[in-house]
Amino acid sequence: MRLNYIDYLKVIALLLMTFYHFRFASYLYSDSILTLADETIGFLARFLFLSLFGIHYSSYQNKFKTKFKKLLSASVLVSFASYLFDPSNYIVWGVIHLFTLCAFIFRFIPKIIYLLGFISIFSLFIDLPYLSHNLFMILGFTKSSFTSYDYFPIFPFFSYVFVGILFKDYVIKKGVLKRDLPPNVYVTRLAQNSLLYYLIHIPIILLVHYTMM
Repeated sequence: MRLNYIDYLKVIALLLMTFYHFRFASYLYSDSILTLADETIGFLARFLFLSLFGIHYSSYQNKFKTKFKKLLSASVLVSFASYLFDPSNYIVWGVIHLFTLCAFIFRFIPKIIYLLGFISIFSLFIDLPYLSHNLFMILGFTKSSFTSYDYFPIFPFFSYVFVGILFKDYVIKKGVLKRDLPPNVYVTRLAQNSLLYYLIHIPIILLVHYTMM
């Protein structure tokens, strides 16, 4: 059964993300600064985007090959395109890379999901130490000089995904939230193509800012 309110939340996350990326591009291309409101919208977009991915964790167990191939291809594309744009800050391990790893965990080592989730929640309240190398960058341990336009290590960002997993296990599966929203073909279509939207909206935003310079 498809829950329409999940689709609406996904569209809200995409719109918030688009606004934040537009503001971030303004920050890169001009003297514009990111305000507290911008950062708050960015946080909400990240939280929704990652937690909604967690809600669908079981689909990555059942349809792993197809979904994993899409995420892996998107990860490579994001890294390659961002390297061409700016080699000094290119995306080595962004949100799509994290999703790719999460999909692998969901399929092959699901027993560590809860342990990883609780550890990642704990990591929200501490400052991870810097290292002299970036070998454990995926976990969240980097050199102090490490920079990237988009960086989503397991610690602490798996905690956001874990929220979605908990919501699926203890709210959706148990039927706690039974009320739904009316279906909307445009909302459903956009929600189903959220990965494609993510890949194309940033180049469009950058192009708009470039033409406005």
